[in-house]
Amino acid sequence: GTVQDWQPLSNATVGNGTNNVNGIQLDKDYTCTHFYLAEDLSLTVTERRITTETSGGNVCLLLNKDITKSTGTRAIMVMAGSTLNLMGNGTVQGLGTYASSLFMGSALDVRGTINLFGGNYTNHSTRVNYPVVTLISATARVNMYEGTSIYPTGTYTNHNGSVVKFQANSQVFNMYGGSISGGNVHVSSTNTGRGGNVQCTKNATFNMYGGTVSGGSAANYGGNMYFSAGTLNIYGGSIYGGSAGADTGVNENGGNIYVTGATLNIEGGNIYNGSAGVYGGNIYANNATSMTISGGKIGVAADGTVSGGTAGTNGGNLYLAGTTAAVVSGDAVITGGSVTAGNGGNISVGGSASLTLNGTDAEHPVISNGTANNEDEDTDAMGGNIYVAGTLTMNHGELLGGYAEDGGSVAVFGGTATISGGVVDGTADYTNTSDDGGLFFL
Repeated sequence: GTVQDWQPLSNATVGNGTNNVNGIQLDKDYTCTHFYLAEDLSLTVTERRITTETSGGNVCLLLNKDITKSTGTRAIMVMAGSTLNLMGNGTVQGLGTYASSLFMGSALDVRGTINLFGGNYTNHSTRVNYPVVTLISATARVNMYEGTSIYPTGTYTNHNGSVVKFQANSQVFNMYGGSISGGNVHVSSTNTGRGGNVQCTKNATFNMYGGTVSGGSAANYGGNMYFSAGTLNIYGGSIYGGSAGADTGVNENGGNIYVTGATLNIEGGNIYNGSAGVYGGNIYANNATSMTISGGKIGVAADGTVSGGTAGTNGGNLYLAGTTAAVVSGDAVITGGSVTAGNGGNISVGGSASLTLNGTDAEHPVISNGTANNEDEDTDAMGGNIYVAGTLTMNHGELLGGYAEDGGSVAVFGGTATISGGVVDGTADYTNTSDDGGLFFL
């Protein structure tokens, strides 16, 4: 709208709406659809918040100032059937809660559609154990763009999924830009610490086209992202710096991404610099319903710097467990992974899991420069690039520059490998040339 179409909101007007006495319904209490903040808003009344009307219209709110909710719950609610567009560079800080078996988002409670064109969203330091953004009902849609930042204010000790949390089936989060960062979920007596930045336990979908998800940590599963249902599609952007095993966790798997019983599809983007105390420095996939990697770079930063994942035991970049059947194709790159005391510098394939490499002469995956170490002098480290206890089928691709005591590039231990095309190259124990070579079967 033009300048004169915008309605100012102040502390005096929020809470005096005729249809919502404890807050303001933007598209019901006013006839206009564009609002800006005349001053910083302090929402101190217990149920005072900004909402949209159920089955309402399309509303714009300019965050040219800050919104702080220090009493009650949820700073902004977007009701089903309505759309809220948030823009500007102000900060929304709210308080979360748990009610009706749902976690309510501190800053944003989403039941309809919200378009985030800017702004900073966080929770209040007096109540850190709740997500910053929650998708509540099946109709929830979040579209996030450049200039948006979502982050927590402290360390979470009670609840899983510290920054963004899915609460129902059919929900969709589209990330086109911006950042989700800094979620830290530590273990407590009531949970096991899962999904530092994003957690999905419903049949929902997270589509990542751009932006960054970074710096998350979890005591056990998925430092940055945890999916036990639904679908994670990665088309672009960067996921990095996640760690699993940040506290007193016992599983410590999937530094950046943990997927179990969910779908993982990677077509682009960069996933790097993840660390796990046990398995899967960048990615851990257990009983994935579907897993495809047809592009993107795992172990490479957005600027091209190699920054592989690290794991304490197996699978520096990627660990495949359970019945996961992963297919890697296209121009996918997996590089620079390492393990400190185990096998599979880049990839480890568990006993019931499988890995298939497909491609053509013109376009095929490259898996390179993985390193398997073992601190136990009586046990050889195996599979610099790939360790196979399950099944490997290599139709095309390149396995280059791996380092291990046994099987510099590939080690098959109790599993099977069928190699019908591509290139396999690697060095076995670069300090002891008498050990086994680039391809090792036992």
